[in-house]
Amino acid sequence: MRDEGYKSPPKSEIKRYLCSVKPHLSIGQSDFNVIRTRGDYYVDKSLFIQEIMDGPDIVLVTRPRRFGKTLNMSMLRYFYGNDADYSGIFQGLAIMEAGQNYLDKMGKHPVLFMSFKDIKDTKWKDALAGLIYKIRDAAGSFSKIYPSVRSELSDTEQETLDRFVKGKVIPNDYEHLLKALCHALYLHHGTKPLILIDEYDTPLISAWLEQYYQPCVNFLRDFLSGLKDNPWIEKAVLTGVVRVSKESLFSGLNNLGVWSVLHDRAADKFGFTEPEVVHLLQACGLNGREMDNVRSWYNGYTFGGVEVYNPWSILCYAYTPQDGFRTYWANTSDNRLLRKLFFEGEGSVREDVDALLRGEWIIKIVNEHLVFHDLGKKKDAVWNLLLAAGYLKRRGIEPNDATISYECEVAIPNKEVLYVYAESIRDWVNEAGLPSDRFTDMVNYLANGELDKFRIMLRQFLERVASVYDTARPNTENFYHALFLGMLAHFNHRFILKSNRESGLGRYDIALLPRKAGERGIVLEIKMPQVEDGETLEDALDDAIKQVRNRHYEAELKEHGAGEVLLVGIAVRGKQFLIKKA
Repeated sequence: MRDEGYKSPPKSEIKRYLCSVKPHLSIGQSDFNVIRTRGDYYVDKSLFIQEIMDGPDIVLVTRPRRFGKTLNMSMLRYFYGNDADYSGIFQGLAIMEAGQNYLDKMGKHPVLFMSFKDIKDTKWKDALAGLIYKIRDAAGSFSKIYPSVRSELSDTEQETLDRFVKGKVIPNDYEHLLKALCHALYLHHGTKPLILIDEYDTPLISAWLEQYYQPCVNFLRDFLSGLKDNPWIEKAVLTGVVRVSKESLFSGLNNLGVWSVLHDRAADKFGFTEPEVVHLLQACGLNGREMDNVRSWYNGYTFGGVEVYNPWSILCYAYTPQDGFRTYWANTSDNRLLRKLFFEGEGSVREDVDALLRGEWIIKIVNEHLVFHDLGKKKDAVWNLLLAAGYLKRRGIEPNDATISYECEVAIPNKEVLYVYAESIRDWVNEAGLPSDRFTDMVNYLANGELDKFRIMLRQFLERVASVYDTARPNTENFYHALFLGMLAHFNHRFILKSNRESGLGRYDIALLPRKAGERGIVLEIKMPQVEDGETLEDALDDAIKQVRNRHYEAELKEHGAGEVLLVGIAVRGKQFLIKKA
């Protein structure tokens, strides 16, 4: 629809944003026209337009959140859109040199652009109202053009659109609405419309968390069925975090192209490549010496064969580099999702969280289809979601099935995501009834060597939160290891946290290396009694104490500059534990 209030940017503005010396970074702005018009720094991803034109008629692009999906969709909207002349905002971008056959599409098509990224309601009635509002808002001033083409539509299309323009749509209408809208827009404009649906799966993730999944997936299945066999569509592009199983949502869309994190298509069009990061940081006046830290904090994602950085985190860091390296990507809803995947249901992956927190690669089967109902039952579904959502990186993909399944190694991508994991564990502790300040107290007691106080609070926590399954053999050591790693990761400002590293004459479980020379360092050794051999909890504690003494685990900490080194043995069996200084 035409935006009557739009005015093309003056040439002086275009020149300003092409040659800005000190760039203004867009933090939280995803409108392509706003960014380009006011001269914000823009990493050129305009050849995504070329990818779309050369691709199938219907494309689903899946990437983690805040990796530029909405901005790229906004770019498509302004390139194709015929509601105003937006050509000025594309000057100087790579798409302008891609060829006349691509430029011929600029400004020629009506666009229906809807974003579902804010549909995160706790009740289905509110989510449904939000979805209906987004659909109506995308149609804009459709009611003004509808009377001129109504007579050329079929009776069914007329009945559906009559109710739509009056705001009296009935549930059965949504199955036919998209096709009817596209037909009417084609008749009015003489060109086929572009359909853009951003973050299509956000309502589904909330629906799964809040337990109204079935009505939500039923509604979206009906609505998206309007893409099937629709002769009036120029292109349809959907973005999301995951591909929801073909059988449950995209039934019948045989011409659907899926560009996931496992594919090469558009691999460098979401997220920043290393040259793009280096150029951005240089433009912001940084000297390049920080790149090693930038890599360890925000790099590590692999899309297709391309390694990329988290663009949101890079922009936030470059905006205030004086704040140092922080977790910009974490948020409350994601923590809740992680807690559910880690610790709840038969599909929980709690036994592998420990290995991931230690920085290890683990081999898993992943595929591109996600069935939400499987998340509480099947571990493979959990790994699919964690990889697609950016909580894991992968390497060594090997086809395991001719169509959808792959075996690969996965690990935590970087330090930022490590702290997202730790935050989810902290929230799990808080939800168990241990307030945030008491949690901090508990970890401080351990860090300060006040083991009696730490022992009391840990026992209270275990009684509240840990199930028998959590702490049962053979998961006992993994459970405690993951718990301690998650708790201690929040002391990054005070310690360097290391796990399962060689030191002295052996390999310790967990070590806290002080960031300031002369301050206390800590080594934790966790042991589980071999009950089949008649060992008791006391025997396991003695073994832990002997091991930290005899193998000189304090060696690495002393080399690092630690003063006193606190050696701690912990024996664990189910919810029972003993703890002692060596």
